[in-house]
Amino acid sequence: MKLSKFIMIYMAIAVLILFVEGRSCLNIANEKKIVFTKRAPEAIGPYSQAILCGDLLFISGQIGIDPESGNLSPSIENQARQTMENLKAVLNQANVGSEMLFGLGFI
Repeated sequence: MKLSKFIMIYMAIAVLILFVEGRSCLNIANEKKIVFTKRAPEAIGPYSQAILCGDLLFISGQIGIDPESGNLSPSIENQARQTMENLKAVLNQANVGSEMLFGLGFI
């Protein structure tokens, strides 16, 4: 099975919306910051791993690709575990703790 089909079938898209203390959301255009870390897979396409806008952190969908090897495990359990590790890496890069988590969705 091609990797792209495999990813589409087993992709776990996780979208996080986080409230970050001490920041204003009134003038989002001036406060937009791109978040990037090498400890999570690079975005595949014209988007960022995450965007910090005032009080909100928007994290792009993540899948269970190991950022060091670039490989996707054949095990759905390992993919789920790696997806959560990738999300934590992006959170850490944005200096946001998981206790600030507002919402998380999996597809």
